[in-house]
Amino acid sequence: MGSRLKILESEAAQMPSLSPIGQKLWKQFVQYGCLGVDTSYESPAIYVDPLTVTADEIASLRVWWCSNCNGKSDLDRIAEHLVVVGY
Repeated sequence: MGSRLKILESEAAQMPSLSPIGQKLWKQFVQYGCLGVDTSYESPAIYVDPLTVTADEIASLRVWWCSNCNGKSDLDRIAEHLVVVGY
């Protein structure tokens, strides 16, 4: 809890096949990173501002909403590339 996570610049060009919002999230993780604050599920949690992003826009980020992602959401694909860069 509270670890700073990031996709390293050396991995930035290895973006997996992602939805448009997944590609945006990937770029944010490369540029800014994130804080790991929720470890209650196997897949990472993501919190968004409901005034700027709709549930439909983030649906492909979560596997249980994604009907055509073969059991692996954008967030699962992104999480495979995250590394801890600080605490």
